[in-house]
Amino acid sequence: MMRTTHLLFTVFIYLLLIRLNIIDFSILGLGIILIATLLPDIDAETSKLGRKIKLISKSFKHRGFFHSLLFGMLITGLFYYANTGLYLEFAIGYSSHILLDLFNYKTVQLFWPFKIKTRGFIKTNGLIEKILRLVFLVADVCLVLFLLF
Repeated sequence: MMRTTHLLFTVFIYLLLIRLNIIDFSILGLGIILIATLLPDIDAETSKLGRKIKLISKSFKHRGFFHSLLFGMLITGLFYYANTGLYLEFAIGYSSHILLDLFNYKTVQLFWPFKIKTRGFIKTNGLIEKILRLVFLVADVCLVLFLLF
């Protein structure tokens, strides 16, 4: 999936959880969610993070360790034990990225280090993803308007 699709979906989930009074809005929380949804692609040489941190993108296979439940639990645990109160925001951002990638036709090694891989049906930047991107954009705008008024 494209970066924009991940960001729009994560914002949708965040706004929905705010609307349902599960979490409260905060600028810091929004920032953590947005960073967390981009973090799994740090291992891709074509991603913004991967281009900035070349050591990681050249050392790890894309959609391996950084797309695994293990990595997500480790970082969420660090946020939890650091007592930042932002572990839920990290978990939301990270897991939303992984959830979308599970629908992608390229494989994800969710249970790394085991070689079990998942494969979805959506082509990166294909028609279905473009439609999803538009749906998430409209849903985000509607939720923002609903929360404001």
